[in-house]
Amino acid sequence: DITVSGGAISNFSASGSSVSNPYSLSFDGTDDYTETSVASSALFTSGASHTMELWYKASSLHSDETQLMGNYDRKSTGCPSGCDGVVSMVIGGTSESGAGTVGKIKVLGLTSTSAVNDGAWHHIASVYDRSAMKTYLFIDGVKEAEGTITSATDYGNSTNEFHVSAGMSRIIAATRYSAGKVNVVRVSDVARYTSSFTPATSFVSDSNTKALWNMSEGSGSTVNDASSNNNDLTIYGASWVSDVPGP
Repeated sequence: DITVSGGAISNFSASGSSVSNPYSLSFDGTDDYTETSVASSALFTSGASHTMELWYKASSLHSDETQLMGNYDRKSTGCPSGCDGVVSMVIGGTSESGAGTVGKIKVLGLTSTSAVNDGAWHHIASVYDRSAMKTYLFIDGVKEAEGTITSATDYGNSTNEFHVSAGMSRIIAATRYSAGKVNVVRVSDVARYTSSFTPATSFVSDSNTKALWNMSEGSGSTVNDASSNNNDLTIYGASWVSDVPGP
């Protein structure tokens, strides 16, 4: 069933309607990442909600948090340059045991209750719902955190690209990397999920898809955007593997 309320889609299950692609990207935790050739502003619609989601698998972590997807990128300039409109989905590092966030996902001020560094595939979805003024974080289709938007924000900027990896964060003079695998990744300008759902292992582009990286190439240095927006990812070091989420 599909329920639409205030521009948000809920009670949506896509199980049984899709099959995972035969390839994923593997990141070595040393220097691997991907990034768009266009500015991150191309992946977000001004005044709109958004959903960022991906399939992720890892067992090891960096000591500090690293970004799985988003446009956080301080490079050598620090903030505020390049920090406006930043949204970043990160995974907690091994040094965060005191905070209880080792292997947990943090995004939009929310933290998952589950750790995802157990060597299994996990679907992770972050939702910014401007219609309901809510934020949601889902792990494997289960809503694990919810927040309230007090002042709506536009995300994306003309300075930073959008990055996807198993963990990569540029922090001024240093860069953190984490090892793992990434499968299908999608960014949408709609709140796709507001309640629990069954994650699909592949997606079809629609009018709300800003970028869809199916990882279906299996070779080469580019992940093509399956939407009509041409927001391709350039691969830096990551390798193609046949380890993918199950149906």
